[in-house]
Amino acid sequence: MEKGLSYKDILNNLNVSETELNIIISELYENKEIKNGHDGLIIEKKGISSFSNNFYIKQSRNYKLNLIKDYVQIIVPILTSIIAIIAVSNNNTSKIEKKINEIENQLKEKKPNG
Repeated sequence: MEKGLSYKDILNNLNVSETELNIIISELYENKEIKNGHDGLIIEKKGISSFSNNFYIKQSRNYKLNLIKDYVQIIVPILTSIIAIIAVSNNNTSKIEKKINEIENQLKEKKPNG
């Protein structure tokens, strides 16, 4: 009979909570990457393949990249809108200042010299 790695040993080596370990184990069982042995869990050929190909590391990286992409897709339009509002506001401010200067010049021209 095959000897496996005990649940307690796995829990200590991974340094995760029991809940997190149960989630990990359920995923590995579902994907047929581990099985129950005499003393604990045993890795299957598919599990060895996933390990050697860094399957779960790549999956984790893709998950993190997708999170970043999602945040960027939200933040970029907001920042673009803020920049556009500032640009329009500055443009309007300069037009108003120019108009005020024109009116001041017109008033100076009409002012009698005394």
